Amino acid sequence: MRIVYEVLFACGPPADGNWDAPTLLYAIGDLQGVFSEEGQGGAAVINAQGGLSWETPSSRPNDLYVKVADQQRLNQRIDELLAAK
Repeated sequence: MRIVYEVLFACGPPADGNWDAPTLLYAIGDLQGVFSEEGQGGAAVINAQGGLSWETPSSRPNDLYVKVADQQRLNQRIDELLAAK
């Protein structure tokens, strides 16, 4: 993960809104209790305020709405992985 960030961001800090690391950590189940599954069978859509909303029903029944429940722990784990050499 550290190598990907070094290449992607030229050793600078990850930009706001980058979901690669959280998505990877969710997918491999690295952090129990950091994510919560809030819905299924909908789709993420851009709302009138320019943010994301979860819309149901959707033609994509397997999509999950996953929320970051503990941002501080997530940030700490990403920092740990980026510092590992």
